[in-house]
Amino acid sequence: NTRPEAGQDSRGNMSRNELILKMTESGELTRMYQAGMVGYKVLMYRDMYLDVQTQVSLGHSHRQAVFTVADMYGVDKSTVYRALKFCK
Repeated sequence: NTRPEAGQDSRGNMSRNELILKMTESGELTRMYQAGMVGYKVLMYRDMYLDVQTQVSLGHSHRQAVFTVADMYGVDKSTVYRALKFCK
């Protein structure tokens, strides 16, 4: 019985966020988007997730970070919460 690596669940699977970030770094996510295999929402949700994390690291509360990102993207805060849930 082996232990899962960092970013993996108990079955050894990567979290959706880890997979998206790995695919972003390799350029695979962009290629999949360009090929029509991945929709725009995946990219937008990834960006919202990262922007919320940035806001929190700058000292904003999680709630304030969500409101700030919603304002940045011109979307409702529920869309940002949906992006955060998607990326977990």
